[in-house]
Amino acid sequence: EFMPVNAEGARAFYINPGTGTTFNFQNNQVTGHFTKNAATECGGLISGNKFTGTGASGGFGAYNFGGPACGDPGTYTNNSVTGATTGMYITGANGVVLTGNSFTDNVTGIFITAVDVTGTVAHFNRIANNSSAGIENATASVVDAENNWWGCNYGPGVGGTGCAGTANGITGAGAANVDADPWLRLTTSAATSTVIVGGTDVVSSLLTTNSDNNTPGGGFIWHGTPATFVGTNGAVAPPSSTTTSGATGTIFTGTVPGVGGVATTVDGQTVSAPITVYNAASRRSRSR
Repeated sequence: EFMPVNAEGARAFYINPGTGTTFNFQNNQVTGHFTKNAATECGGLISGNKFTGTGASGGFGAYNFGGPACGDPGTYTNNSVTGATTGMYITGANGVVLTGNSFTDNVTGIFITAVDVTGTVAHFNRIANNSSAGIENATASVVDAENNWWGCNYGPGVGGTGCAGTANGITGAGAANVDADPWLRLTTSAATSTVIVGGTDVVSSLLTTNSDNNTPGGGFIWHGTPATFVGTNGAVAPPSSTTTSGATGTIFTGTVPGVGGVATTVDGQTVSAPITVYNAASRRSRSR
């Protein structure tokens, strides 16, 4: 655990390029005013870390510059970066792989700059509520950013039914070279559409299907993505949870007859599963 890292330009770790050098940085917490945390110019695994910036002007949650001596920029997976100027900074590194990370509440989520790079892949990441851009591509580089969660079923930016939040879109001179379609979408459903007063229903909320209505393989959204649940004509337990392998949920207990259900909110998106609640006597009379 590294807290606080408060000096301008401070780093938790920085590895210079070198032939045969491998750098693994896993399951750490870094808090403060930082830049170039977990930086590596050669291959390695940056996984399971939590970077929390506090007024991180110029701070990068993770920084990557692929040195010519090794050509392997490393893999970034299951990391969380919040409160930084830039969540992930890529410059001069070919083949960067970002999978299952969370870049939220930064100025820019992912920034690609300086020189053209090839093979940048970003899948199953949570890119939400970044105030300037979700991804900024300042180069002519082609970026494979399919199947990410953008904090809203609308995809990059903000719009559509049930969406709220910041623009969080794709910007920069090379914005047109970022392929973000399809993207992950939030769905929610109830095991049954009706319950009696006092009866229960299982509600499942998933971030596993995309805007093409397919279930992509190869990974899941960041484990620990928070969700909240609100019941109408009933109570929910738990009222909040987090995702595991892209799934979460709650239990609805009917309390008041009528059309109700459960609204699930993840980041800026709310979707609902309708559930009709009946009195037991009323339901028996309907079945006759």
